[in-house]
Amino acid sequence: MSLENAKSFVKLASTDKDLRRKLASSSDDAMVTLGAEKNLAFTAAELKDAAQDAKTSGKLSEKELDAVAGGGCKVILLSVACSDI
Repeated sequence: MSLENAKSFVKLASTDKDLRRKLASSSDDAMVTLGAEKNLAFTAAELKDAAQDAKTSGKLSEKELDAVAGGGCKVILLSVACSDI
């Protein structure tokens, strides 16, 4: 798997409205599957790390990160927005 692929997926999700809608109602496994459909293989842990890296590096604004996360508190990307999962 690949952290770089996960980072690419986070970046893609921040700009792809349709993908963000799918992520909003997706489980961890479904998010990994959505990545695979985009030819981006990664694990759930790598995706979580990539989202955290994007947040701490300032590459995504809070608004963009919320868009990737679907605006809720889900496990992978959403754990970045909600530290008490």
